[in-house]
Amino acid sequence: MREARLRRIDAGECTPPEEGRNYDARHKQPPDTEWRHSTRYKATETCCQSLRANTMTTTSRLQAILGEWLVNMTLASFEFSAGFRVQFESRETDEIDRPKVMILEIKSMSHIGEIDEWNNLVESLPKASRRTERHEPAFAYGLMLLVGVTVNAVRVEQDSTLIIETSDGESITIAGRDDVWEESWILAEPEDVAGVAAKFAACDSQGAISCSLDSPWRSC
Repeated sequence: MREARLRRIDAGECTPPEEGRNYDARHKQPPDTEWRHSTRYKATETCCQSLRANTMTTTSRLQAILGEWLVNMTLASFEFSAGFRVQFESRETDEIDRPKVMILEIKSMSHIGEIDEWNNLVESLPKASRRTERHEPAFAYGLMLLVGVTVNAVRVEQDSTLIIETSDGESITIAGRDDVWEESWILAEPEDVAGVAAKFAACDSQGAISCSLDSPWRSC
């Protein structure tokens, strides 16, 4: 198992890892998804240093990095299984340092467009959700309309809410802090595409973000 260096981005500081405990044990969550079987999820935190920056500087830095990963990518497809999994693909084949594919896993509350219009859409559905969260049928509908759009910008709020702005003039908003069992959101480059240098960022339910430090492309 390779050791990945993770840095906790939370109010500009990095919390040292507990000795000998891996990511899965630290969050006390069962390895019941593909992500939890990945080497990145199970990796031990071995390097953690203070960023010595205020929250705004840290958030701006993270926002810039995620933007460099996602901007100009196309929303290619999505699927649903205990949460949404959205795939972004790059058509710029000549930029060897940028990821070609990024997967966004959404676990927290999310919406598309302005929140008031979104709430109206959820309320207007002819049939209510039966065995999923109330907003998820509407979210699937919204994502279906966005297939093929280009990412224009990425924003990260102070509470780690992730906002992806698209060429359709719509935005995808994923809460950074939510009462969820696992991460609020995960943005990762598939290991079968990028290998051990795969880039990733993960936001836990408290809004603390961890991201890869062993990518040769950029460190968070």
